[in-house]
Amino acid sequence: MNKRIISLVLFLIIIFSGGCSSIPTPGATMKPPSVSETAGIQDHDYKKEVMDYLPAGAKLEDVNNASIFPVDVDGDLNPEYLATYRLDESRVGAFLLKKSASTYKVIWTDVGKGYSFDTVKIADVTGDGLAEILIGWTIGSSAGNALDVLSWRNNTLQNIYRTAYHRMDVEDIDGYYGKDGIAEVALWIKDTEDAYNVQVLRWNERDKDFESAPDVYQAYYPRVVQYYKDKVRTMPDVRVYWYYLGIAQYRAGQFNDAVDAVSSGLKVKSDYPNDMNFFLLKADILRDMGRLDEAAYLYDGLIPVDEKSPGPVSPKRMIAWAYFGKGEISRVRGNFDEALEYYKKAQEQSMEIEIRRAINRLPVYKTVQIVENYFKNQSTGRFNGEKFVEWARDNSTSLVYKDINLNINGISRIVFVDYMSEGLMKAHEIFWWDRGRLRYQLVFSNEFPTEAAFTSAIYDCRVAQGTDNSLEAGMIIETSHLGNSAPKPYYIVMRLTDDRWKLVWRPPVYKWRNSHGIITFNGPGLNSIILQGDSWRLNDGKGRIFNEESSGPHRHFTDTWERNGDSYKLVDARTIPSAYNTLVEFIYRLSTGREDATKTLVVDQDIIEKAKELNLIQPGLNERWSLELDGQEAETKGPLKILDGPAAGVTFIFEQSGENWLIKDIVK
Repeated sequence: MNKRIISLVLFLIIIFSGGCSSIPTPGATMKPPSVSETAGIQDHDYKKEVMDYLPAGAKLEDVNNASIFPVDVDGDLNPEYLATYRLDESRVGAFLLKKSASTYKVIWTDVGKGYSFDTVKIADVTGDGLAEILIGWTIGSSAGNALDVLSWRNNTLQNIYRTAYHRMDVEDIDGYYGKDGIAEVALWIKDTEDAYNVQVLRWNERDKDFESAPDVYQAYYPRVVQYYKDKVRTMPDVRVYWYYLGIAQYRAGQFNDAVDAVSSGLKVKSDYPNDMNFFLLKADILRDMGRLDEAAYLYDGLIPVDEKSPGPVSPKRMIAWAYFGKGEISRVRGNFDEALEYYKKAQEQSMEIEIRRAINRLPVYKTVQIVENYFKNQSTGRFNGEKFVEWARDNSTSLVYKDINLNINGISRIVFVDYMSEGLMKAHEIFWWDRGRLRYQLVFSNEFPTEAAFTSAIYDCRVAQGTDNSLEAGMIIETSHLGNSAPKPYYIVMRLTDDRWKLVWRPPVYKWRNSHGIITFNGPGLNSIILQGDSWRLNDGKGRIFNEESSGPHRHFTDTWERNGDSYKLVDARTIPSAYNTLVEFIYRLSTGREDATKTLVVDQDIIEKAKELNLIQPGLNERWSLELDGQEAETKGPLKILDGPAAGVTFIFEQSGENWLIKDIVK
């Protein structure tokens, strides 16, 4: 009796896990986070510096065979040092050291989350190109571990996510769109016995949260399948193992095996998980197998006649996911209005992110169906871009396209289409003709490796043959298609592999100086690109010294990136000489204790002492002083006058020396 009560309580607090699946978690589920690859690090070179900052009585504590982890959290190419230590039998702690001038400073510390460490991992999980720090604190064998995800934001280390877990994997998974350089996180959260609800997650910068990553399910879940196969082989009478085996096989794309697991689980006499869980799982599997009528029958059986009083056997989330499944069936059948009604009914029962996402995507699906039907009636030689735009306008379809003619590996034409809905580019589709046969691939923006996908459309593209004779596309995408006056272009490389376009490379955000930018191809093929941009909203530690608006003032850059295998390397990062750039560098070096380095920026070294007397040091480098620019050329030549702060009224006079601009005088 008690077991049944416990099962019912657990059932009522089910949290459904993500993707297009409506599978519920039969047990209390914790909110998930992120992780990455462990850094195997030798600590002897840094131990001396770290020991000076250990709390009294503390000793270094090894985690993953190391106690000191060099990590460049801010992208300045100088390592910070994470140290893990033990205070006593029940308390451990950690801190991060950052070098400031000639000394070190503790910029983050924490203690007492658990009695030990489960793991420390270093990886880019947010997609900005910088390493995050992930610390797993051990709470207990039953409670599991607490995970903190630490990321460099606004010139400081911030805890951006916190959750509980029992086991986890972290890796850049080679999923449907290929590896994107961002580590996914697979959390194993204990349900009961040795049964775990496994969630594979990816960071969503727009929502500042982790969400399901269904595009990598088929690459990750086979290992979960093997885990549960071992369980049901040795303990076939434990019903929950069959349930999670079915989920794992479903997400691994092993649909027939998943149906068999559901059937086996239903034969086991147990109250947990109850039959409703198995029926919902089976309905999802049948739906994705294309057996829509059978799936609809099962969904209908989960929806009570009286929705206002569903009773204990049909909790709200169960009803929500049954409606969601019905909505998916209607969408696949092209009944979009009916699909919307089902989605709305699902949302009345639960505000799951997958339901909101389905409602958000539905208008795009309608447009995609119309456009795909248009292309099905086109041959490679008949497609005409102007007529396509005219047709789209006549059909009230908002899109942008790029058309490329070529003759590589039997591919004769590629058309890139960006779909706009509700003011955002919500999806992107590639159409191509392979030996006369039309193929196409749809990508939604939230599945793309850069958040710019929501506001960008393709601007230019170059297609070339890769070193392995595959077809590669270097794509320049930018925001100006949506009327943005400050475009921030991005560049990605995709490769056609087994009739699917996969991501090869995307730029590291912290090195990508693309504000008000222009990207051009440099030389033949995809060997090199040149990016011209400026410092607006650039997070390089210097962007908050002065108040930079979109209109200026700015520092200006020309960066050259060269192909290196499946990656690009920044081979030349040039800052265009200007009075404003000199002023920023002067304040930055003076404020960070690099007084000797300021000597190259002035005509007379006495100016350095004068600057100190006039309060031109910013300890935090974030005071955003406003400048008065006298004319359009003032950014380049000066003079520049500070309007606020302790140095208000100070004017800098400049003199050109070769290509550079030096500070000639400071007056007040």
